[in-house]
Amino acid sequence: MTSPHKAGRAEQAGISLAIAKVAGNLALASSVTLGLLFGIVLAAVLGFLLIVNSPNPLVGLMIAIPITLVFNLLIFFLSPLLMDLMQGWLYQTRWVSLGEIERRSPESAHVIRRVCAKHKITEPRLGLIADQNPTAFTYGSLPNSARLVVSEGLFTYLMMTRQRRSMPMKWGISCIGTLRS
Repeated sequence: MTSPHKAGRAEQAGISLAIAKVAGNLALASSVTLGLLFGIVLAAVLGFLLIVNSPNPLVGLMIAIPITLVFNLLIFFLSPLLMDLMQGWLYQTRWVSLGEIERRSPESAHVIRRVCAKHKITEPRLGLIADQNPTAFTYGSLPNSARLVVSEGLFTYLMMTRQRRSMPMKWGISCIGTLRS
């Protein structure tokens, strides 16, 4: 485990960190894009089959709209679960407790607890990627189902003040809209 006293070593030594081949947000962006595209195609196909050249196009429209809405709601709520699977597959993300994050960055854990208490939301599910590039990103459908994923590099290379800001801010912005702690 890396001690907090080693933070900032890369910057002090003038070392630049290589960018990962597959960016963390690429999987999320791809999932959302493909889900929305499929929803649009579904709506177009249903519209064509149920409305165009139909003896009663209004009935076709009344069938197509709920099917499209139900599909998009399913994608919205299942996307975090699909992302969890992709995180494990692509990045070998290990899901950890807030206690483990606290051992690495007490300030970040304190901010997460404070924001959760203030906004009456559950603590985010925390993922840790065994990679030395400093990365933090979030995803989830609703504030109470948020995921906050960070890399080992965040603890290795970033100064404590940047760690303290980086992790909770990413999570706060995604779940609450802004971090008003």
